[in-house]
Amino acid sequence: KTSKAAGRLSTLFRKKQVDKLYCALSGLREDRFNEDDSWQEVRVFLQRIKDKTVVCGPESSGAQESILVQKTVQYDKHLVHIIKLITGRKHQIRAQLSALGQPILGDVKYGGKSLDPAEGIRLHAFCCGFRHPVRDERIVIFSAPPDTFFDGMSVEEQNRLLEILQTECNEKRSDQ
Repeated sequence: KTSKAAGRLSTLFRKKQVDKLYCALSGLREDRFNEDDSWQEVRVFLQRIKDKTVVCGPESSGAQESILVQKTVQYDKHLVHIIKLITGRKHQIRAQLSALGQPILGDVKYGGKSLDPAEGIRLHAFCCGFRHPVRDERIVIFSAPPDTFFDGMSVEEQNRLLEILQTECNEKRSDQ
């Protein structure tokens, strides 16, 4: 509401004191899907080459260790990835899912299936949490994906996904 509040919030982001959860959609690849829906750590080394982030070996020039944890839920035609970044590299989620053989829908740059460019890629930060800088209480904000995110899903799948995302976000409310 005020420039002072905006400044405090910017400071939280700059100091990496804001937690975010992301969701991403990829096409279903039976040969690449692990049925275990628990949180799994994905640890790789990434480097920037021109305007793209690529997986590389730890000895590569400019290699940076990149870590995320993800939970994957299978739908009829899609995999839904719920992701928390441990490190925050440019295009990290896009590069890591592509390296796993599960590129994000609409993300042509990283091997995803082409969609209407106006709809963007199927990656969305749906939950954001931080400690209030004055009251020192936990603030958690839920943001549902845009309608275009659900294209190709039945109403039941959409509702199920929203329920899963809201549950994951609500669990962040209790994180201290």
